[in-house]
Amino acid sequence: PYDRALYDEVAFLKALKEQLVRKKPDTVFITAAPFRLPWYTLKLRALFPEVKFVADFRDPWTSGVTFGYSTLSGKRKKFEEEAEAAVVAGFDLITTPWETLADELAGKYPEAKDRIKLLPHCYDTDEVVRNRVSHATDIPKIVYGGNLYQGLDPFYRMLSEGAADGAFEVDMWSPDVPKSVADAAHERFRIHSPVASRTFFAEAARADWLLYPIPAFLRNGSPTKLFEYAATGVPILAFGESGSLSETITGRGLGIFMSEVETADNLRRIVTSLPDLQTDAAWIEAREAGNVTRNLIKMTDFDHA
Repeated sequence: PYDRALYDEVAFLKALKEQLVRKKPDTVFITAAPFRLPWYTLKLRALFPEVKFVADFRDPWTSGVTFGYSTLSGKRKKFEEEAEAAVVAGFDLITTPWETLADELAGKYPEAKDRIKLLPHCYDTDEVVRNRVSHATDIPKIVYGGNLYQGLDPFYRMLSEGAADGAFEVDMWSPDVPKSVADAAHERFRIHSPVASRTFFAEAARADWLLYPIPAFLRNGSPTKLFEYAATGVPILAFGESGSLSETITGRGLGIFMSEVETADNLRRIVTSLPDLQTDAAWIEAREAGNVTRNLIKMTDFDHA
C-alpha cells in the first residue's frame, strides 16, 4: 500500500531509458522494497546488456511486519513474493544494510548467494562530532535524537523518574513524541524539536550516554543511527527488544543493553557508573562513509570481482 510506483510504470521506464541512453552508466542502482521499480526495470535489461543492475534492499519486506506488508491480501503478497524472486534472479547484484536480511535472502535464494552482499550504513565525519568535551556539572547526561517509538513506555517512565530524583538528566530531540512521553517531561527530562544533524551531534558529544530505544520491528535491524552513535565515542544505553541489534551494541563494545525486566535501581546504577567497554574501533572505522564508498566501488567492479 506504500508503493508509490503503482501507477508510474510507463513514466518511470521512459525516464530511465532516456537516462541510460544519455548517461551511458556502468552501473545502475534501484532501491527496493517494495519491488515495483526494480521489477519494471527488468523490462529494459535486454536493451542494455553492457549495464550492470544492482537492487538495493533497504528493509525487510516479504519477511517483514512493518510498512503495511502484513496487511496485504494473499493475492498481493503473492505478487510481492514473485516480484522479489524475479528481481533477485534478474539483477547482477543485491545489496542490503541488514546483515540478517542478507543471510535470509542467501538462504531463500541459494543460487544467488554469491550476488547478495552486505552494504552497511555509514556515518559522515562532516556531521558526527567525535571529540567529547568537559561537562558543566557532575550529573550524568543522557541524550537522544530520533523517533520515540510506541510500546516502550516503562523505560521512558524509569528515565523520567530517575531524572526527577536528580540521578541524571535527559535531553531528547524528536519529531514525533507519544503523549505518554510528553506527559512525563519535566525540567530534568526535556524534549526538544528536531535540529540539524551537526547541531544534535554537538550535543551528543557532551553527553555521558546516548539513549537507544529498540522497538520490536528494529530488533534485528541495522539503522544508520547505530554507526553515527558509535562514531561519537559516547557509550550507548540501549533498551527494549533484544536481537541482533542489541547483540551488536554489546558485542562490539559500543554500550549496554537493558532488557524489559530491568529495574529503576539498575538504571540508576548503570547511568551513574562508568562502563568498562572494549570498543571495536576497527569495526567503527569500517563504517565511515569514505571506507563504505570504497568498498561499494570494489563491490561493483564487476570486471575484477
